[in-house]
Amino acid sequence: MIQRLPSLNALKAFEAAGRHLSFTKAASELHVTQSAISHQIKMLEEDLGVRMFLRDVSRLVLTPEAQQLLPVLTTLFAQMNAAVNAVRVSGKQRPLHVVLRPYFAQKWLIPRLEKFWSAYPDINLQLVHSIALPDFSQASLGIVWIDQPPPDWEAIELINGDLTPVCSPQTLARYQRPITPEDLANELLLDEESPANWDAWLALAGMSGMTPRRRISIDDTNVRIRAARDGQGFVLTTLALLETEIAAGQLVAPFTPSLRKYSYYLVYPKQMQLRREIRDFVDWILQQARPA
Repeated sequence: MIQRLPSLNALKAFEAAGRHLSFTKAASELHVTQSAISHQIKMLEEDLGVRMFLRDVSRLVLTPEAQQLLPVLTTLFAQMNAAVNAVRVSGKQRPLHVVLRPYFAQKWLIPRLEKFWSAYPDINLQLVHSIALPDFSQASLGIVWIDQPPPDWEAIELINGDLTPVCSPQTLARYQRPITPEDLANELLLDEESPANWDAWLALAGMSGMTPRRRISIDDTNVRIRAARDGQGFVLTTLALLETEIAAGQLVAPFTPSLRKYSYYLVYPKQMQLRREIRDFVDWILQQARPA
């Protein structure tokens, strides 16, 4: 049979007084009067049938029974406080899962996120990196790079995703003259998983059917960009995400034609009810995407 526990207030009063060996300090910690502490401990002693404290001249001394009980209570109250605080913090946080391409996260979103943390410290933003279309049974929002969003999605354009070739200044300097699309026949083209976009750009530039010296497929945009920066070839990419590299002279865009096909969209199902944290993030990211 489980026996009834003493009053929680009485146990708290005893634990604080025993830890401090002072009714006065216990009263200050618990924000009650010293007489209230004395009353609660007297109730505990009557309930347990033992004394908790003895007086030795001007100081309190724990009885053997109190010495046995005090460390257990101190540990339990510390565990209770930790558990309650964890629940309190989690209750104040608003979870938000956003699925997005890692390249967009690195080049555009991450440099701006400090502003989001400052404005919305209660939103627990979780970024999930994927080049696949988002699964909205798992995600709150998605940021995708596509030509045409599905009809059942709400899609808001964030960044124009037009594609144009870029290379390193060292690659360009080899020509000692303005480069032309015909010169790409002598260069290495850095493809995505599929060569379709490079083929489309070459056709747009009047070079349909041209066979370059070499083509290499690299499925990670960050790796393709790094290869181009290192002078290994030409990469077809979105200039809006390379402002830093172009301003620093690490990459150059020598051609005018841009393949108008893709954009980066913020997406979510049209029928989805937007929770407050989703509306806050949508409002914030649209403000960031707005031209300065």
